Amino acid sequence: MKRFSLIIAILMFLFVPACLWAAGSSCVITYSNTVPVEKIVFTCTGDDANGTFPSVETKSLHGWILAVETNPGSTGPTDNYDIVYNTSTGVDVMGGNTMNRDVANTERAVPAVSGWVDGTITQVVTNASVNSATFTSTIWFWRQE
Repeated sequence: MKRFSLIIAILMFLFVPACLWAAGSSCVITYSNTVPVEKIVFTCTGDDANGTFPSVETKSLHGWILAVETNPGSTGPTDNYDIVYNTSTGVDVMGGNTMNRDVANTERAVPAVSGWVDGTITQVVTNASVNSATFTSTIWFWRQE
């Protein structure tokens, strides 16, 4: 009986939050875990009521951002939406180069500043108001072990 109760508790833990979040926004990060260049992909969906995207933080990183590519989904965010990639000290490691993203085309940018990261990066999306819009952003990251 204890095992059955444990299984039910685990299932509730896994599925109830998914049901609660289904009506909002999301951003999932995946990592290629390759060396020396790691691919970090943010797959994001805007809020179904106001089009906003959640800010999301990466795992701790140590190395250099080589480039960031943004790809709007079939229902892209507002044209000229903005993305910043802030370090734990609040510095936009891209130096503004991922602002004014195009809603119709995939775009690639390189850091305007050094691109060095030693800690987490937080992706912050602003100026987006299309309900349930989607996009992906990919960071190519040179890991320093």
